[in-house]
Amino acid sequence: MSRIPWTRYEGDDVEAFAALCLYRDHPTAVRIRPSRGDGGIDVYVHNNDSSYDIYQVKRHAETLTSKQKRDIEHSYRTLKAYAAERQWTVRTWHLLLPLDPTPENDEWLADLNSADPFAAKWDGLPTFDNWAADYPQVVDYYFADGVRRLDTEMMRFMATTLIALPGVDVDAAQTLYESLEPAQILERVSLMSRTINEIDPHYSYVISAGPRATPPPAPTGSYPALVATSTREVGDEVVTVHILAKFAEAVEERPVTVRTKVVVTRGSAEEREWRQFLEYGRTPLNPVPVRDLTLDLPGGLASTHSEAQLIIQPADSTEPFDRVLSVISPDGETLAAVTVRFTDVQFNHDRTGGASTGMDATGMLRVQILTKISGDSLDVSYHFSLSDDVGRHPQHVLNALMFVNSFYAPNSFRISFPHIPRRRTENPLTAPVPDGADFRRAALYMNFLSALVTIQRFVDTEILVPDARTVTADAFSAVVRAARLLEGDTVQGTWTDLTIAVVAEPPAIDPERFLPIAASTPLQVTIGEKLIELGTVRCELPSAAVTGYAGTDADGDGDTVVTFTADPNNDVVTMTWEGETTLPPIAE
Repeated sequence: MSRIPWTRYEGDDVEAFAALCLYRDHPTAVRIRPSRGDGGIDVYVHNNDSSYDIYQVKRHAETLTSKQKRDIEHSYRTLKAYAAERQWTVRTWHLLLPLDPTPENDEWLADLNSADPFAAKWDGLPTFDNWAADYPQVVDYYFADGVRRLDTEMMRFMATTLIALPGVDVDAAQTLYESLEPAQILERVSLMSRTINEIDPHYSYVISAGPRATPPPAPTGSYPALVATSTREVGDEVVTVHILAKFAEAVEERPVTVRTKVVVTRGSAEEREWRQFLEYGRTPLNPVPVRDLTLDLPGGLASTHSEAQLIIQPADSTEPFDRVLSVISPDGETLAAVTVRFTDVQFNHDRTGGASTGMDATGMLRVQILTKISGDSLDVSYHFSLSDDVGRHPQHVLNALMFVNSFYAPNSFRISFPHIPRRRTENPLTAPVPDGADFRRAALYMNFLSALVTIQRFVDTEILVPDARTVTADAFSAVVRAARLLEGDTVQGTWTDLTIAVVAEPPAIDPERFLPIAASTPLQVTIGEKLIELGTVRCELPSAAVTGYAGTDADGDGDTVVTFTADPNNDVVTMTWEGETTLPPIAE
């Protein structure tokens, strides 16, 4: 191919050509599209070492004028500010234009870059000529001077694939195809695929045929990457075409568009999901019913459908990031904090709304933050949902519940970086204090979970959250009371009857004689299906009477089991835990 006379072409085409070739060299490159500026195309590449290479593309193919230099200097300062605002580490800044630098240009560029910690490089005419040689299909696409090359490719394609195109003798073709076997056409199929994929500068295609649709290729985390799949029935076969973007900006340079009428019932879940998709980009959970659907797919695969269901899936290119979410009291105390990994960040069509979704480290709390730009204000709403807590660690459930149940005014909500506490935002909460039975039940349940966390410190078996529907009121109270005793509290209650194994001579039965007594009894709780032994408790009864004998105790040592009855006028019992020395030995 002869050298391209770059001065003959429109500047926008030259810049677009350079950007597209950059994408082919660096598939993850991203183009910055300023709302206003000097018309230059800025592209950046995020390197594996977290640094950035920034490319400033200019159309100039002849000696730079003073005004053009000022425009480049302005673009240079603008990109520096853009990178500084995002705390980027810039490795190299490239000036791309189809022009070789003069010694004066080299000196000017060195002065421009002298105070900056990164390198500045002039990528001139050789870069453009090399791209033209490496990517002839891009030259065809932008400059339309590759017609002869395309004609030659198509003639070779027709001759080697033996496809019966218009003008081919059908009878001769049929005779030839009747003798074909799969092994004979492998090279031709490969050539067909290669030719199709070379022609399109933005997309490549994986084509298959069989009794059913072919699943898409597994994501690799790089490009080419799947953007759409088209399936069509041809006779008894299903032909599947997977459309893959060759680089990240392919869908911006050649968009894949969908035109349709959404049909949802007013007030339905489908309507709410659709409105949230439009406002925040939040992916609908259910298929969206539509009419008159037109898919403008590349590769001539556009199609129309009178009725369909639109399944919208989130992009899988979000880079996970962690944030610490905290609820802060008016006096600055942290009431609850969770670390959430956000793995799904979505935006609506005009990027005025966004949805960030994540899960806390325990998998217990799902968080979604919805943001919407309305004029000069930013509206933010928060949505929390809890996973099933049965069988989970009590502390994990407790942390999530404490966070959700303190998310109200006059507290504040803080979002901070896990390892950089000073990088944070904090805003007052406006939701009022909940006033209802659900909130009160949640407070009681957190008290129960806190008791389970306390009990876990004193036992050598793992305690997990039981199904709350199976916990009786008595069992609930027993767990909370046991935790208080283990913490060193003195617990008072009332009693009616008590049986105690008496080692000495049992006292005489006298229901009318009330005396103070003290005894040690086992401290036990049932959690789920486990009976938990927690040592012994000293019980002090200020007024009790011996009302009968219940035989001897089960160990056969002769101790008498005595029944005591409380004084109706003084039925108080005071309980204190007798310490860790009474705990069962640790199991081997």
